[in-house]
Amino acid sequence: MKPLRSLDRDTRRARLLAARTRPVGGINRKGIFAGDWDRGSVVGQFRSGRGSWRGLAAYKAPPAPRAVYLVACVSQKGEQRAPARDLYRSDWFRKARAYVEATGCEWFILSAEHGLLHPDAPIAPYDTTLAKLGAEGRAAWGERVAAQIDAAIGPDFAGELIFLAGEHYRSPLAAYAGDRARVPMAGLGIGQQKAWLAAQLAEVEE
Repeated sequence: MKPLRSLDRDTRRARLLAARTRPVGGINRKGIFAGDWDRGSVVGQFRSGRGSWRGLAAYKAPPAPRAVYLVACVSQKGEQRAPARDLYRSDWFRKARAYVEATGCEWFILSAEHGLLHPDAPIAPYDTTLAKLGAEGRAAWGERVAAQIDAAIGPDFAGELIFLAGEHYRSPLAAYAGDRARVPMAGLGIGQQKAWLAAQLAEVEE
């Protein structure tokens, strides 16, 4: 597809307008960006008089299913009761929190002790870890958290469940999350994860 600067005025105007309105000629948004413009399909509708600039009906695409971030708890905690988002003190958690908050998406904390935590939920420090629960304990934890997620965002939620969490947290929820699960930091070490989070935060804040 030709870049905008190389196109004549009418073609540029048609391309930019139809990107935010309903295209004429039966060409959908995917077709527009795939290059149907350069074969004249849409612009031709206007130039031949079969379309008009004012005649395009305003088009609002259906909202994409929202994403929900699930962030693992960490062992480094404050010494006093505090909102969950403030209790966890590790550098990794602070970077994860900064990133997910910058996205504007809903997020929750996966806690070995409490299951699913809203970031504002006040909690006291604890020492429970999923590693100490064993396989049966983690399976029970997963069932508990799945029910909590359904209660928090609805059982029909169809958006992505984005895990910023290790294997112990993800495995008990794998069947529940299914193809909704996304693990953007899979296979990365802690240092690499922190670098990835910092890079993503910088990109979101641009």
